[in-house]
Amino acid sequence: MNRTTRLCSRPLNVFNAESSQSARQNVRGMSRIYRCSSTVASSAKTQTQNDEPKSTSDYFLDHLGKIFFAAIGAVIATLVRSSLGNNNQTAERELLEVTSALDPLEIDDLRTANGPDFNLQVYQTILKDLELTLAGKEEILYEEFVAAVLATMRRIKGEKFTVQFGHLVDRVVIDLLQRQFDGAINKQQSTKTTGFGSTLSAPNETLPVPLLLAALSLALYGNVQDRVDALFDVMQHFPQSQATTDSFQMPEKKKDVVKEVDVVSMVSHLRDTCQLPPGAQILKTDVKYPIQQYRRGAGEELYTRARQDLFGTKEEYTREEFNQILHSAFVCAWGECYGPLKKKKKISSS
Repeated sequence: MNRTTRLCSRPLNVFNAESSQSARQNVRGMSRIYRCSSTVASSAKTQTQNDEPKSTSDYFLDHLGKIFFAAIGAVIATLVRSSLGNNNQTAERELLEVTSALDPLEIDDLRTANGPDFNLQVYQTILKDLELTLAGKEEILYEEFVAAVLATMRRIKGEKFTVQFGHLVDRVVIDLLQRQFDGAINKQQSTKTTGFGSTLSAPNETLPVPLLLAALSLALYGNVQDRVDALFDVMQHFPQSQATTDSFQMPEKKKDVVKEVDVVSMVSHLRDTCQLPPGAQILKTDVKYPIQQYRRGAGEELYTRARQDLFGTKEEYTREEFNQILHSAFVCAWGECYGPLKKKKKISSS
C-alpha cells in the first residue's frame, strides 16, 4: 500500500484532532509574542516619560500654593512700604508747618490789614526810592531797610502811614536771621532791631535787598497778579548781574525781561519767607529702600523742576513766563498753582 493510500485510509477524526492541536499551539505562541512586545513597549514608554522634564504647567500646578502665598506677601509688603513712605512725607510736611514763622491765616490777616493803602503803586515807589538810596548796595541791615521803607511811605501819605501788623513781617525776618546765622545770638552780643511793629533781639547781620523786599510783599494788598508784578519789578530794580560791576549804574530796562539767576533767587526768597506751601517743597531723597525718605527742597531745586516741566532750558524770562514759574505745581506760590505739563509741548529759549 503506497503513502497516498495510507493517508487516505486514515480516519477523518484523526486529521481533525491533529489540525486543532496545531492551531492551539500557534495561538499560544502568538499570544506570548504579543505579551512580550507589549511589555517591552510599555517599559520603553515609561522610561521615555521619566527622561522628559516636567512642563511649565506641571511646575506651576505642583507649586500653586507657594506661588499664591508669595504673591500675597509681595502685595502686602508693597502696601506697607507705600504706607510708611506716605507717613514720612506727611511727617516732613507737618514739620514745615509747625516750624514756619507764619501760617496762611496770619498772612491773609496781614494783607487784609494793609488794604487798600499799601498797594502795588506804593510798593513800586518804595522800589524806586530804595534803588536810589542804596546806590548799588546788595545787602543792608533790617533796621536800615525798615527806616528806608517807612520814610517813603510817610512821604507819600503822612506820618501815620505804616505797615499794619508789621510785627508779622518782623517775625519772618528775625526767623531768617536766626536760621541763617545759627548760634550768632549766643556767640556774639545781639542788637536791638527796630522793625515795623516791634523791637527784637537779632544778629547784627545784613540780608539781601530782594529777600527783604520779598518779605515786605507779604503785606502787599492786591490780587495774585499784583504780587507777581511786584516781585518781577524787584528783580528788575535789583538784579544780581548788577553785582558784577565795579561802580553803580542804573539797570537797563530796555527789555521787560529778567535773568534766570534772578528768578532762581526769587523762588528761594519766597520759600524762605513762608510764601510757598509745604507740600510743594517736599522732595524725595535718594534713599528709596526699605522705605522712601523725604526732605525739604532748596529753592533752586523747586525752580529747576518747574523750568524743566514748562520750558526745558531758559536764560531769560518775561513777566508772563515768570508768572508761569510761580504758578507751576513745583513752586505753587501762595497756593496758586496748576498741574505739571506732562503732555504739552515745552517752550525752548531762543
